[in-house]
Amino acid sequence: MPDVKGETLGKLATPLGYDGTDVRPFRIDIDGTLQVKVGTSALPEGGATLAGQTIISDAVKKLLGYSLAVLNERVIDANAAAGGNTLKFTSPTGTEGWVIQMMCAYNNTSACTQVQVGLKIGGIKYPLARVHAPGAGVIALWNGELFIDSTVMPFADFTGCILNDTIVAYLIGHERTA
Repeated sequence: MPDVKGETLGKLATPLGYDGTDVRPFRIDIDGTLQVKVGTSALPEGGATLAGQTIISDAVKKLLGYSLAVLNERVIDANAAAGGNTLKFTSPTGTEGWVIQMMCAYNNTSACTQVQVGLKIGGIKYPLARVHAPGAGVIALWNGELFIDSTVMPFADFTGCILNDTIVAYLIGHERTA
């Protein structure tokens, strides 16, 4: 069995390639383009075409079933109402889907009765993580992998807030192609 070289590039699934000796992770740049290092080529120097690289990159994305657009959404209400409050994240649109990897929420100002994160589907709220009687700054955190479409709305609920509390929620993941 060959040795795996390099570091893990993500929590979900890191695509790997075998170079004949070792297994190594694929490299993708900040624009979501697959990085390819060509050792030798029949083309003259500089002969690689952007069109050819784009075709390869698009094929890898299609093979893996996702785009590499990162979701990193923060929702803040610095003037929360007394009592209950809900922070709503955006949802996927059209045929786009998301892979959610982390959701968290907290009351930054004061202790409250409860903080929870979850998904609203068909008008029903399904909590994923809940903290009862958290102090100020105590986080309700969910980690995992959820595939959602436009029928699902991620949310964070806060109960027992004091007027003008600052409540915060985060969502991290990536887009998934249809």
